[in-house]
Amino acid sequence: MTIVKGLKGTKLAMTRAGSATDLALRALLRDAGLEPDRDVAVIPVGRSNSAAAALRADQIDGFISSEPGGAVIVHQLEIGRYFIEPLRDQGPKFLQDMTFPTLQASDRYIQGNPQTAERVVRAVAKTQKRLREDPDAGGRVAQKFFATPDLELLRAVIMRQRASYILTIREDAVRTVNQFQKQASVVKGDLAYDKLVAAQFRSAWDQ
Repeated sequence: MTIVKGLKGTKLAMTRAGSATDLALRALLRDAGLEPDRDVAVIPVGRSNSAAAALRADQIDGFISSEPGGAVIVHQLEIGRYFIEPLRDQGPKFLQDMTFPTLQASDRYIQGNPQTAERVVRAVAKTQKRLREDPDAGGRVAQKFFATPDLELLRAVIMRQRASYILTIREDAVRTVNQFQKQASVVKGDLAYDKLVAAQFRSAWDQ
């Protein structure tokens, strides 16, 4: 990607070595033909508030994070802007497919509690559908759980993440993530879709 190649010579932050942000940043740079730690300084800074401080102090030129870290920088502190947004079909395919919500449970639990598991899946599907259709609903609910929520910030995060509020776990997305994990030496081989995904709840995904 031409836009990423322009990052040569910059200092970019991630949370910590070996983290998802570290692996994703390095993969993004290599996909554009840049070598991390040689062409671009990759710096661990911890959480997004530390990244914000480093950005203010000109110690870094940018950072990779999940929300609401980016929204705080852009909308609340107004000291940066979004550069690449995988959820808006920017960046390489593997980054676009890495962000989707999941619930994890053991096979033993699912087999022992199939009705409970399905009810939970349906509840999450219903919630995500509501967020897609009424982003302000998320802010109203958040007020009940957070002491001083910034409703505009929450709405910005929901709007930006809305494309990922879908329960369907596609087989091609799993293959893409597998490939990324192998390249990052996280796993040695492909993980079968039916070993990762409880596809028996597929009908609940699409409600």
